[in-house]
Amino acid sequence: MIDFYPRQTPPYNDKPVKASLENLQVDLAKLYDTVSEIDISEELKQGLDDLKEKVRLIEGTLSGDDNGASDNAITALKRDVETFGKVLDAHLADNVRHVTASERTKWTSSADSIQGLTDSISTHTSDGIIHVTAAERTKWNGGQLYQMVREDGKVVATPSDVDLFSLNTGFYYGWGLKNTPIFNDKSYYYFEVLNTSHANGLKRIYATRSADNRTWVGTFHTNGFTGWKEFMTDMDVNLFDWKDLTVVNVGFAVDAQSKPQYAYKNGILHFRGYVGSNDYSGHISILSSFRPSRALSTTATLVGTTGVTKLRLEPSGHLYLVGKYAKNETAVEYTSLDGVALPV
Repeated sequence: MIDFYPRQTPPYNDKPVKASLENLQVDLAKLYDTVSEIDISEELKQGLDDLKEKVRLIEGTLSGDDNGASDNAITALKRDVETFGKVLDAHLADNVRHVTASERTKWTSSADSIQGLTDSISTHTSDGIIHVTAAERTKWNGGQLYQMVREDGKVVATPSDVDLFSLNTGFYYGWGLKNTPIFNDKSYYYFEVLNTSHANGLKRIYATRSADNRTWVGTFHTNGFTGWKEFMTDMDVNLFDWKDLTVVNVGFAVDAQSKPQYAYKNGILHFRGYVGSNDYSGHISILSSFRPSRALSTTATLVGTTGVTKLRLEPSGHLYLVGKYAKNETAVEYTSLDGVALPV
C-alpha cells in the first residue's frame, strides 16, 4: 500500500510518497492484468479506473502540477484504495459468482457428456435400421393383423367338443369335433377354415383326416351347409369296385375300349366310360340297387365336339341321357361318363 506522510513545510520530502506511488503503479498494473482475466462487475471496473485517475492526480502533486492533489485528496485516496481492496477481496472470495476448480471440472465433464449425448442422439436418429421409415409404416399399417396361427407358426389345437362349423378363419387340428365329414369320428383332423364377409355367412372348410389322408371340402352357401365332398385321386378311383353298366336300350352303342361302368363309394355313385347314341331322350340302363328318393341329375361331356348333356337317375333306378347342347350336333361321337358322380 501507499505510505502516506503528513505534509510538511517546504522543502517537502516526497521520496517516501514517490516510492510508495511507484509500488502502487506496479500493483495497479498487476491488478489490471488480473481483472482482465476474470469476470467482474462493471462497478468494480469503474472503481479501478477511478483509482487509477487518483494516482495520476498524486503524480501531478509531486511534480508541481497546478492540478495536483491536496492533502485531503491524498487522505481520501488512501481510504478509497483500502475500500476498493476490501470490495475486490470480497468479490474474489464470492463462491456464488465464481467457479471453483471442482465445479469447473464437473461442468466441463458435464459439457463433454452433453456433447456425447448430442452425438449419440444424432447417431441414433440417423440409424435407418432401428427406425421405421414412412414407407415401412404405411406398409405395416396396411398389413394383416388377424392372427391365423400361434406365435411359433404352429396351428391351433381345438378342444374335442368344439363345433367345426363355429371356427373362425384359420388353421386348426383336433379330434372329436362336431360336424366332421364322418359322423362321430374320433380321428385326428386338420382343418382350414375360410370365412367371408358375405351377409349370408358364406364359408369354406377343408378337412383332412390324419390317419389315411382322406380330404373333404364343405361350403356354406346362401341356403346353408351344402354337404361334404371328398377329394378323389386317380388311384382312389381305380381301386373302386367297378361294375359294368348294362345298357338295355339298343339305341346306345358301347365303346369296347372304354366300357361304361359304375361304382358306389361312401354314398356316391361314380361313373366312367363312353356311351354313344343319337337319341338323347331314352334310358341307358336300370340300376335297381340305387333308387334315390328324388330324381338326381348332373352333366356329362360330349365327345367329338364341344358340348354337354344331362345324366339323370330316376327314383325308379332308370338312368337317362336327357338333351344335349353341342357346338356341332352332327359331330357328336360319344358321351363321356368319366368323372361323373351322383350322391345317393
